Amino acid sequence: SWGLLAGVAVVAGMLSAGLFWFLRPVATQLPLRKLTIPATQQLDSSRRPLAVSPDGSRLVYAQGNHLWVRSLDQLEPRDLVGSELSSGPEGLNPFWSADGKFVAYGSNGKLWKIPADGGSASTLCNLPLSYRGGAWGAGDLIIFATTRGPIYKVPAGGGDPQLYLP
Repeated sequence: SWGLLAGVAVVAGMLSAGLFWFLRPVATQLPLRKLTIPATQQLDSSRRPLAVSPDGSRLVYAQGNHLWVRSLDQLEPRDLVGSELSSGPEGLNPFWSADGKFVAYGSNGKLWKIPADGGSASTLCNLPLSYRGGAWGAGDLIIFATTRGPIYKVPAGGGDPQLYLP
């Protein structure tokens, strides 16, 4: 009877090990993505003109007087027509919505948003001071900073900027 019990234990152990082996999580191999910006396309690093989408699959950057979106699995970028940019000092500093559907940026003394897949840009608010950059937070709240000034918040649907007090 001890031999039978030992045999059952060995078989049960082998079945458990086999199930563990076949049901273990397998590491996912992510695709390699590369970006090369041709020497003819200069980026102005003082205005933080480049932002990576939340899922890491796209870039938004400024070239000339427009924003461009580039999927990293494609060679050619797409012009975000309607994203006319000023050359002024208030900054560009684009940033993505958390779901990757919109890009927000500063231009002509205003904070704007534009659909990342194309469409019309809409004004979120007038910028109270020189714009420094922003982030699209939870609950569709946009928080943005100014150079040597306070931090502001504005709803993603637009409105008057309010001081951000965490």
